Amino acid sequence: MTSVVTILACAWGLLCHRPLAIARGLFPWLLVAAALALLGRNPELRVVANLVTVFGFAFCISLFASTYAGIAYPDHARPKNIVDELKVAGIALWKTILVIVVLAVSAKAVLGIDLWSRTHEISLVVLILCLSFFVAESHLKETISLRRLAAAFAAMPLTMVTILGLALVWALGIELALDELNWAHKATLADPDVPAAVHKASTMFYVVAAAALTYLRIGGAVALFVALHAFWRQQKIPPHAWLGQRSDQPLPRLAGE
Repeated sequence: MTSVVTILACAWGLLCHRPLAIARGLFPWLLVAAALALLGRNPELRVVANLVTVFGFAFCISLFASTYAGIAYPDHARPKNIVDELKVAGIALWKTILVIVVLAVSAKAVLGIDLWSRTHEISLVVLILCLSFFVAESHLKETISLRRLAAAFAAMPLTMVTILGLALVWALGIELALDELNWAHKATLADPDVPAAVHKASTMFYVVAAAALTYLRIGGAVALFVALHAFWRQQKIPPHAWLGQRSDQPLPRLAGE
C-alpha cells in the first residue's frame, strides 16, 4: 500500500510540474488528433481515419511519456529532435502492438472472450502503459525490451495491477464524459432546425473539448505509469538483476524527492 501511495504522490508531482507550459506544447497535437477522429464519420474514410487517429494518439502518448520521463529523469538526455521522437514512438508502438496481440490471443484461447470488444479502455490503458514504459526506457538509453516490462511485473505484481486498475478507472471516467459530449454533438448535427453556423460552432467546441478531456485522460495515465517506472527502478533490487546484468550507475530519483 505504501508503494501505491508513493507512486500516486510521484504522479501528482509530475502533473504539477509546470502544467501550463507542458499543456502549450502537447495540447496542439491532441487538437490535430481529435480533428482527424471526425473523419471516421465518413464511411468512405473510416478505415483510413481510424488508422491515422490511432497512430496520431499513439504519438501524442509518446510525447506525454517523453515529457514526463524528462522530468522524472532530469540527468538523462531527451530525444534531440522530432525525428528521434518519431523513431522512439515507432519502435515503442511496434512493441506495444505485440503485447496487445499476445494479450488478445491469450484471452481468446484461455477465457474464450474477445477482450477488446468488451471495452476499448482496457486496450487504451495497456497501450499507454507500454508506450510510457518503453519511452521512459529510451530516456535511460536502455533497450526497449519486452523482457524488462515482464521483469517489472514480476518484481511487484500487486503494485502493477493496482496502478493499472487506477489508470483504468481514470480512463473509463473520462471516456464516459467523452461519450456524453459526443452524443450531444451528434444530436446537434442531426437537428435540421439548428442553423449551419451553430453546427460549425458545435464541431469546433467538440474538437476542443474532446482534446481537453483526452489531455486529462492521457496525461493522468502517463504520469501514473512514468511514476511506476521510476519507482520500479528505485527498488532495492535493480531491474538489471532480473536480467542477469550488472548496473554501475546509480538509480535516478524523481524530481522533488
